[in-house]
Amino acid sequence: MGAAGFIGSHLCRYLQRRGSDVLGIDRREIGEKIGVAIRGEFPQPQVCEAIAAHRAQQIYLLAGTSSVAVSLADPLADLAGNGRDTLSFLEWMRQQEIRATVVFVSSAAVYGDPAELPATIATPVHPISPYGISKLAGELYMRLYASLHALDTRVVRPFSIYGPRLRKQVVFDMLVKLHQPEPAALFGTGQETRDFVYVDDLCAALVRVGDAGSPAGIYNVCSGRETSIATIAERLSAFARRPPLAFTGKSRPGDPLRWRGDCPELRALGWQPSVPLDDALRLTVDWFTSANAI
Repeated sequence: MGAAGFIGSHLCRYLQRRGSDVLGIDRREIGEKIGVAIRGEFPQPQVCEAIAAHRAQQIYLLAGTSSVAVSLADPLADLAGNGRDTLSFLEWMRQQEIRATVVFVSSAAVYGDPAELPATIATPVHPISPYGISKLAGELYMRLYASLHALDTRVVRPFSIYGPRLRKQVVFDMLVKLHQPEPAALFGTGQETRDFVYVDDLCAALVRVGDAGSPAGIYNVCSGRETSIATIAERLSAFARRPPLAFTGKSRPGDPLRWRGDCPELRALGWQPSVPLDDALRLTVDWFTSANAI
């Protein structure tokens, strides 16, 4: 579910390449050529009927909201998208006795601004945005239904995901500003850090969790490397052959200062990131240039 989104569309491609029978669902038109594509949203009848008929072994929940800024502007809608709708889907699964493995794509935003790095699944969760809270609510419902009703739910916490076709967040924001006629500054000082993961590596992680993860398990998806925003800006500027960007010196509400994760639980399943940072940034710049994404 969420097959037309950034991660969902890449995941559909990844699953198709490995020969999986894919059912994609989204309220928007699904551009990917997959086995079955349903336009709609849960709990519309055509969506419920398709899920029940497909008898899926794995369900990847990618629907919902995915923006700190949007959550700050409309926290109630954000909670509905990530909390209420997740609970509604789990309750429907329980009532229909659907026993597929459910992989819930949460976010490292549940950690907020960790006091110590790297953030592990043992790090206390302390969201600093409505988005982080709503994702945590979805996680808690996943764990509750695993405990109360023996549903096979698994939670994935991606860190800073980027790649072609993502039209928001820091890498895209930098590319837009780099290609504007007049110089534009980025929020922050540039010394803020993130743990960047290319979208293809995320898709591989999601499928590893779906195939081999533990019921009620929680998995960080991260590179284990802390990279400053200034470093990303410098590399994108060089790859795009554009003048460097400046910074405003002012941070945005809800944005953490530093992020670096660790994921021994995911490595134990045989996963590790395979796309080097520079290669992934070049691929993203090439997509942006060819797509005229501004």
